[in-house]
Amino acid sequence: ALVVAIVIGLAWVFVTRLSKPIRAIAEAVAARAEGDEGARIPVAGPLEVAEVARELNRTIEIRARKERELSESEARYRFLFDNMLEGFAYCRMVFDNGQPRDFVYVSVNRAFEELTGLKNVVGKSVTEVIPGIRESNPEMFEIYAGVVRTGVPASFETRVDPLGIWFSISAYRPQDGHFVAVFNNITGRKHAEEGIRQLNVELEQRVADRTAQLEAANKELEAFSYSVSHDLRAPLRAIDGFSHALLEDHAELRGQGSQLTGVVHRSIVRACG
Repeated sequence: ALVVAIVIGLAWVFVTRLSKPIRAIAEAVAARAEGDEGARIPVAGPLEVAEVARELNRTIEIRARKERELSESEARYRFLFDNMLEGFAYCRMVFDNGQPRDFVYVSVNRAFEELTGLKNVVGKSVTEVIPGIRESNPEMFEIYAGVVRTGVPASFETRVDPLGIWFSISAYRPQDGHFVAVFNNITGRKHAEEGIRQLNVELEQRVADRTAQLEAANKELEAFSYSVSHDLRAPLRAIDGFSHALLEDHAELRGQGSQLTGVVHRSIVRACG
């Protein structure tokens, strides 16, 4: 009976020494589970229990540090996501018998709404948000489907006719069945390019018109020169003949008169060809 009493007493002491630190550990774990990040597990009791408490505290500290790092990383990502100037759309591609039929907006940033004018699109398909886009922009569906199938990024420009907006788009695949589109509204640039193209066309037409006018004027001048040259030949030849006759009839004019007559003759020959 004495031995039994001793065993029971030792067991009671052992349980008493263990129950209190174990209960403290359980309470601290429960407090952290409820969101009390300051709750720490007391290091007390027998050596084995104290070591367990220390390991739990180290594990909790490591987990808390990783959670803080993750939270800070998510905050940085959210800040960039919300404040980037480019539109961002994270989408899930929808296939029908292997063919791209639609895509669903999973997440978009604030710039998406500002650049497209579209609001409350998350969870909706693009054909619901932009009726007629599959018919007006089938190449867009093919490009996105190619990115999803192959994982090879793609960049392109397109005009979404139902919106009347030009976009410059870069797409890549973050995970299977999904794609991300980062884009800018380039409608203003396209309008400027079209204005420059029209101006170039007008300038080219003006140059062509002016060239035609100059060619016509040159032809008229050539015709006029030919006419004048032809009309002057007879009078010039008559002058040449009169100058020779004058020398023959008046011998006193010979000498210097012959030189002058020669000059007149040579000039007339050049003028008449």
